[in-house]
Amino acid sequence: MWNKIPIRAYLPVIIFQCKISILKLKPFLNSKKHTGMGYLRQPLYSCSFPDVFSTNLLKFMKTKIFLPLTSLLLAALLFNACQKEAETETVEIQQVTDENKYYTPNLTDFVTDRSGYWTEIPAGSVDALSQAIAEADAGGVIYLKAGMHTETDRVTVNKRIKLIGAEGAILRIQSNDTTSTSNPAIHVVNAPGTAIQNIVIEPYNDGAHTAVLFEKSPQSALLSSKISGFPMAVLIEKSDYFALINNQLIGTKENHGVLVNNGKSVYVGGNDISNFLRGLWACDEWGTAENNTFHGNNNGALLCKYNTIFGFTIPGNPDPISADMTCKAWKLRNNIFVDNLNIGLAIFDGATLNFVANTNQFSEHGIYDIWISGDTDTGVLFLPASSKNTIHTNSTTIIKDCGIDNVINGGTLIDTTLDPC
Repeated sequence: MWNKIPIRAYLPVIIFQCKISILKLKPFLNSKKHTGMGYLRQPLYSCSFPDVFSTNLLKFMKTKIFLPLTSLLLAALLFNACQKEAETETVEIQQVTDENKYYTPNLTDFVTDRSGYWTEIPAGSVDALSQAIAEADAGGVIYLKAGMHTETDRVTVNKRIKLIGAEGAILRIQSNDTTSTSNPAIHVVNAPGTAIQNIVIEPYNDGAHTAVLFEKSPQSALLSSKISGFPMAVLIEKSDYFALINNQLIGTKENHGVLVNNGKSVYVGGNDISNFLRGLWACDEWGTAENNTFHGNNNGALLCKYNTIFGFTIPGNPDPISADMTCKAWKLRNNIFVDNLNIGLAIFDGATLNFVANTNQFSEHGIYDIWISGDTDTGVLFLPASSKNTIHTNSTTIIKDCGIDNVINGGTLIDTTLDPC
């Protein structure tokens, strides 16, 4: 049934009483599926008069005194009540639908010409990239010619550059610095607007853990590249408006394909991500994940807060990193989640106001296609229930919802009396 929450105000104006009902939008639920939202319309007020007064007196008082007075009182009350309702609902809708918060990169922003500083590195180079970066001006372009390039230690990018590979350019790289558990092969730090494009990145040996760390480098990008053989492909830390587009990321089943730890309005689009513990771990707010394929991972994607309990450190900071907030108001659309070992999409640890469009595809997962967690005590860490997320999907999607006030349209819901939360 449709539900409503009445707000009744009783106005004792001498001889009559008016009952007022203010309507409020509430989600419609039934025992198997959440099937939509809507409004129930009711009369705003109805008045009844006692029988002890004469008809003429009542008519006079009703038309000349009380109805005008009541109209004024009703108008004031309705205006105030509706204002409060409107303010509350506007905030919630704004949190989900403010398109200005989302980032859709314009690929022409990454088109490069030869008008600036341009350095070419021929095939067969050894440790030439770090030197080229040191000599480059901010805004310069470094171009790797087709063939093999080797770096025997970490490459640090500390200024805005574009690192572009010709078709067939391969960068084999390692890091000998084991003071951080992330141990990135390429560390882009304090370099806003940096782009890495069209390069095959492989580990030189087993030393490096993370292929590329973008730290404090907003509006940077990794484009049309292939990363394989690293436990973690991409780590995003304090880098808003980051773009990860058209890459192939292949892991070692040891860590995450992409960890968005701290980064607002991040865009993850058109990537093929496989063979990780989690293809995408998304924190922070206003992110977009679209047109990606998550397959062959333990879990396709996880919307959740990253915590210091994992003990993951980055260069220059001995303290383990942690997300400033859980995953909030991400949009997922046109993604394919297929053949991940456990779960296609997991929404955990208080993740809220995320939107999963009906253009996503889910199939062939070992446990559930989508799992929204409730309050969870791991014995080491308490994870609050995820809430107010919206899922649109088809009837074949298997969903376990243990959260609070999530709206689910479509899918086949797991009966949590048989499979408890």
